[in-house]
Amino acid sequence: MDGVQRPIIRHGSKVSLGIILESDINFIFATINDPEVKRYLRAPYSIHTYGDEQKWISNLGSRESDMVFSIAENAEQSMVGLIGLHELDFHNGTGYVGYVLSREHWNKGYVTEAVSLVVEFSFKRLNLRKLHSSVFEPNIGSMKVLLKNGFKESGRRSRHVFVEGHGYVDEILYELFNPDHA
Repeated sequence: MDGVQRPIIRHGSKVSLGIILESDINFIFATINDPEVKRYLRAPYSIHTYGDEQKWISNLGSRESDMVFSIAENAEQSMVGLIGLHELDFHNGTGYVGYVLSREHWNKGYVTEAVSLVVEFSFKRLNLRKLHSSVFEPNIGSMKVLLKNGFKESGRRSRHVFVEGHGYVDEILYELFNPDHA
């Protein structure tokens, strides 16, 4: 990490949400270009250059409608993924949750905890009223993450996206309301 201490936004038992550092670029570049990782992302066919990732990191924080955090594994203090609040609408109190995790860290509960931390941050710190997300139908792991965190299915877009190896599949919509905004 080049001697720079990562500022932490929220601590969990396995992972923490932190600020993304310039030194994270190699990890982000490798993860976002892994075909298995990007398989269920919105633009799996896109190619991300090193320059694209440098520009993305340098522009973090310049858009009020997005907040992106590193998912840092606590024991090794290493970055394992990214989680973001997108489409932030403070007038209506809503935001979209999206995340990506490097393949070698799948099935360890890291994303489940990271989503829990971002929900807590969104509801307690940002005072959002509602979060929403979506999953492509074959991505069972991501569905489980959202359900474990209290999200409920709120709709479907039938045969909405093409997923390699699956053809056109449904995009399943999820939402979670802040219980303090009853």
